[in-house]
Amino acid sequence: AKAYEMMTAGKSDCIVVVESRAHRVPVGTITAHDICRQLIGGERDPRRLTAANVMDTKIVKANGKSDAAKCLELLARRAAQRL
Repeated sequence: AKAYEMMTAGKSDCIVVVESRAHRVPVGTITAHDICRQLIGGERDPRRLTAANVMDTKIVKANGKSDAAKCLELLARRAAQRL
């Protein structure tokens, strides 16, 4: 529930999950689609759903100076949807 609240407050359909507040190392991402898939498709109890159950741990990172072509190449090579 907290992940979805963060998404709606930030008007985003995706959030980055970090290891901890002190160590802001990305460990996964959660999308609104991921949450719906777990709740509806997986028929799970929303009160027992955790970030670890929902998040995608395949993180694709790009250098801040990467151009669009390089970013698209990274996404294609890793079969990812988000960068």
